[in-house]
Amino acid sequence: HPYASDYRRLAVELVDYLVSTRANQKLLPPKPLTIAFGDSRITVTPNHVVSRTDGSVAVRRVKTGKRGSDEFKGLDYTVFLLAARDAYGPSAVVEAVHLTGRTVEVADITDRSLSGRRTKTMEAMQAIRSGAFPPDPDDRRCPVCPHLFLCGALPDGKILAEI
Repeated sequence: HPYASDYRRLAVELVDYLVSTRANQKLLPPKPLTIAFGDSRITVTPNHVVSRTDGSVAVRRVKTGKRGSDEFKGLDYTVFLLAARDAYGPSAVVEAVHLTGRTVEVADITDRSLSGRRTKTMEAMQAIRSGAFPPDPDDRRCPVCPHLFLCGALPDGKILAEI
């Protein structure tokens, strides 16, 4: 391919940066972290877990792009933080590693926001269980939707999704 050398160079740069983010830190084996929200549980799996120099644990999500302006406002980082603190104690943090942006940032979520988002997460879980999200077919969205073949009423049992 005419761009093979360029792609290889970019890939090596991204991998080199990723490796540098772990230098001089003790790596812990990443394990799935589960947190309960009422009768429901959410399991998240970090890409990396490191022991920081201050003794706290950082649970990391690795992304290829750059940080979005509202990235830490979603429920996904809230769930990661709650699960990390449940597993590693109240000093645990969640870090976002952005390879293209060459950044490692702590997902800074205030206690007030964390409390409000915990409530929103519980409400969302209840809404999902009660089937409050009816199908909304769309010719553009549906072919790329990860739920294309599951669209409609949810069966009894576990709902598995990777965050």
